[in-house]
Amino acid sequence: MVRAVALALVVTSALIAASQLMAQEARAPAYVLVQSISVTDQAAFERYQALARDTIARHGGRFLSRGANVQFLEGQGDFSRVGLIEFPSMAAANDWFKSPEFQEAMKVRRTAGEQRIFLIEGRSNN
Repeated sequence: MVRAVALALVVTSALIAASQLMAQEARAPAYVLVQSISVTDQAAFERYQALARDTIARHGGRFLSRGANVQFLEGQGDFSRVGLIEFPSMAAANDWFKSPEFQEAMKVRRTAGEQRIFLIEGRSNN
C-alpha cells in the first residue's frame, strides 16, 4: 500500500513538472530574422514590405528592428538589410509564415530579390 502511494506521488509530481515545462515553452517567444541579400526590383520589394507588414500584425508579430544600418562586428555578410520580428510563440510564427496571405506576399518578394528567413525559438521569461 505504501509503495502504491509513493508511486502515485512520483507519477503525479512528474506529470505536474511536465505540464509546467510545456506551459513555459508555450509562452516562449519566437523570432524571425530576415536577411535581404539583394534587391533587384525596388518597387516590387516595397510592395512586398507593405503586404508582409500587414500579415505580421494579424498573426501577433511585431518588428523589433528593421533597416539597412547593419554593422558587422565579426566576419563578413552578404546582405544589406535585416529585419527582426517577434512572435508570441513558434506556433504563431509558423502560422504566419504558412498563411495564405503571407505566401501571396512571398510571391511578390521572389520577384524583388533574394532573402533568407530564419525562425529562432526564444526563451520564456520564467
